[in-house]
Amino acid sequence: MKRTLLAFAAFAAAPATSALAAEPASPWLTWEATLDVDVLGPVAGLDHGKRGYVLDESSLIGTLDLGKAGWKGASLHGWLRNTGGQEPNERLGTIEGVSNLEARQRLRLYEFYLQQNFGGDRGDVRVGLIGFDSSFYVTDSSGLLVNPAFGIPAEIAATGSNGPSIYPSSSLAIQATWRPVDSLYAQVGAFNAKAGTIGDPGDVDTRFDEGALVVGEVGVVQDGKLAVGAWTYTEKADDIRATRPSGAPERRTARGAYLLMEQPLNEPDGPRAATTFFRLGVSDGKTTEIAASTQAGIQIDRVFEGRPDSKFAAGIRYTRLTDNALANAKDDGIDLEHGEYGVELSYADNVTPWLAVQPNLQVIADPGGRSDKAIWVAGVRLSAAFSGVF
Repeated sequence: MKRTLLAFAAFAAAPATSALAAEPASPWLTWEATLDVDVLGPVAGLDHGKRGYVLDESSLIGTLDLGKAGWKGASLHGWLRNTGGQEPNERLGTIEGVSNLEARQRLRLYEFYLQQNFGGDRGDVRVGLIGFDSSFYVTDSSGLLVNPAFGIPAEIAATGSNGPSIYPSSSLAIQATWRPVDSLYAQVGAFNAKAGTIGDPGDVDTRFDEGALVVGEVGVVQDGKLAVGAWTYTEKADDIRATRPSGAPERRTARGAYLLMEQPLNEPDGPRAATTFFRLGVSDGKTTEIAASTQAGIQIDRVFEGRPDSKFAAGIRYTRLTDNALANAKDDGIDLEHGEYGVELSYADNVTPWLAVQPNLQVIADPGGRSDKAIWVAGVRLSAAFSGVF
């Protein structure tokens, strides 16, 4: 999950300033502008093709407190995103890709929704353009890693006719969260199954002809985090292999489930604060080429004394292809391995208060399920961020 998403979540969760404290009143508008640029390419394992790629994504995020106008507990959230650059995944032929910035050139209104809090701020409802990956299937300690698998993995990212409501295109949705106690939460969401937002070809889909993607997640947050979730589509999808006597594809219910865990290993506010994460997701295995995925890793904050912004992250991942996908490839004379493995190492630090530099290295074994030598991809991410309040 990218740094901009973590900043947005922090804004939404920030407590109101105490009226008794000698501090300014809470702001009516909070904003952040960011720019992320990836420069990366394969350094070993490929004997052909383009060697270097540049990708970029810029954002403008804002949260407007409608309570200042008398609408108690309400806020309006907006997120403009401009994506561009090249597309290394098509050339490298991996399953999960190599950069979570990769997207076609577009200026999009990624999120724009009204949030209404209730129950003493223990619950909230959101309505509008919402990204699935803003709230569901999220582990904060995997957010430094640049491979897309550490954001939303492929067993759900590869579903839907236009992909689900995740970066770079959201969809119309309604989402509700309830926290009966501080350590327990439950959230549900229904997202238009055909993703599309303002700035995409066709803009926002309002017909819901393809139904909805429905997801639910419950979790415990106490020191660490433990959560389980499940998702399904209300309309059936084509089986990628089985056909009817007429030759038309069989229709199946696309669905899946996931488990995620995060656990601090030491004092979260101390030097070299370490947090581990683990995630496991599965699909129905019939309507997508991805059967399951798993990711695990660690993030260490304040790696060096005197460098409060220094961070290190390491992650491993595995993506398994479905039996249907393997059989389809075999019909075409291609023998694939069961899946793809990956390892990533990443380090980030601020060189100015607003600019971070993040070198990273990825090793991808059996890319695309092909039994090839591993691909080594090296890169650097430059991240600039500015924020303010009114």
